[in-house]
Amino acid sequence: MSRLAVASAAAFAILCSLNYYVQWAAVRQDILKGKTEGLELFVQFNFDSPMSAIKMLGWTLFSILLALAVVSLFKGGRVDK
Repeated sequence: MSRLAVASAAAFAILCSLNYYVQWAAVRQDILKGKTEGLELFVQFNFDSPMSAIKMLGWTLFSILLALAVVSLFKGGRVDK
């Protein structure tokens, strides 16, 4: 279960970091330059965009897997032993 927790944490971190990096590096810069054409595919608050799908995959699937794996590690007094 600890391997599942580490793998889920890594997938969560990669997906969410990718999303936030694109928002910071590409979307923000284009908005500051006044170029908004074509940004609808990259804005994270557009729920039809691929970036929103990446963010939701990280926050829903991998964060839940991480929480379930971590909870099972602490179940049954294994930490006390």
